[in-house]
Amino acid sequence: MTVRTDTFVFNPWDVTWRDGRTEQTIDALVEDHPVYRLPDGKYVISRYADVREILSNHDRYSARPNQGELIGFPPRLEGEQDAEMLRRLTELVAAIPFDVSEFASANVIVGVDPPVHTKVRGIVARGFVPRRIRALEGSIDDIVAECLREISTGDSVDLVERLAVPVPIRVIGDILGLPRERHADLKRWSDVLSRCVHGAERGTAGAAVRLVEMLMEFGGVFLPMIEERRRNPGDDLISDMVRAEEVDTLTAVEAVLFLIILMAAANETTTSLIGNTAVYLMRHPEQLARVLDDPSLVDGACEESLRLSCPVQFVYREPTEDVVLHGVPVPAGAPLVCMIAAASRDPRQYPDPHRFDLTRKGHHLAFGHGVHVCLGAHLGRIEGRKTLAALAPLLTEFTLDEGALRLDRSAFTRAFTQIPLIRKR
Repeated sequence: MTVRTDTFVFNPWDVTWRDGRTEQTIDALVEDHPVYRLPDGKYVISRYADVREILSNHDRYSARPNQGELIGFPPRLEGEQDAEMLRRLTELVAAIPFDVSEFASANVIVGVDPPVHTKVRGIVARGFVPRRIRALEGSIDDIVAECLREISTGDSVDLVERLAVPVPIRVIGDILGLPRERHADLKRWSDVLSRCVHGAERGTAGAAVRLVEMLMEFGGVFLPMIEERRRNPGDDLISDMVRAEEVDTLTAVEAVLFLIILMAAANETTTSLIGNTAVYLMRHPEQLARVLDDPSLVDGACEESLRLSCPVQFVYREPTEDVVLHGVPVPAGAPLVCMIAAASRDPRQYPDPHRFDLTRKGHHLAFGHGVHVCLGAHLGRIEGRKTLAALAPLLTEFTLDEGALRLDRSAFTRAFTQIPLIRKR
């Protein structure tokens, strides 16, 4: 359901606005509808300065809505539901081998504010110290090289299947301590989360069933690992989060929820970065030539791709008091849809905002801002930079099959699910 303002219609959950109308829709939001009220009482915020201020000011704008809107636990149902799926959901919830009520009260990093957020972030940040990130760089190089060997010999290749998905999946799998044969499970679980929380199935009993099934399977793998690391900590991420001797530690449920968030964010964001940047370079051969002449420009290509095609399209906040934005009164507690995808193309911040320019300077909001800035942003940038630097010379050997490109249908993220390349004859 959408609301009409004059002749302009926008619904952030309807991804068809990205099908050939991205620039026009963003221009209309930023220029004419910087505060756009949806029929369910949410407000879409689109301009860079407004989004940046909201993300910066955690006292005035709470991150509380993110847990229910973006994480999916506990699942929410909307409208009429299929009776058989409701029965199945009831049976599944009753069979969950841990206390379901803990999920409603758990401190989830994306949905809490300081001082609780400060404590939780301090705990999980132990796993992202520079020493640990540096130790991953050699492994990332090996993973990229292995993937590129398969690409270099084929006449055609799907860049998503062969590179953009496996690189981040293998990296996060190693971080989580999963054996290689279980890495495919991470992609499958992440896809369930994306479809059921951010896709067309959201709010249905069927989606809730699949989410709970995923939770049970995920918990069955990681809860024993969490308890083992609590008893016998090692030098790894999970041990850092749950060390029993630490004053500040996560409960088992909090650790599971954080690992679910990490699993999804770490692979979806980096998959998006790799795939989107490759497509931009293929569509702008003059920019690809510049990267080949000066490989240091890979950084700029990645940052410009992040700006133009934000892996996370929007996040939520809510005002803690009544506010007025661009003359529109917004009551305390009303969810704000902070449209990062639009803010990152605001001409007030970026001249010629729709142009791909790998020498562009300036800050973007693709990894968030303020206390909730993405914890894994540095790792994601390293993965993206290393992958694109190694891939760039190969791109000149292929053409991009534009007609077979496929964008995902998740409202929350923007990534290609298929990037077909055909070797030049």
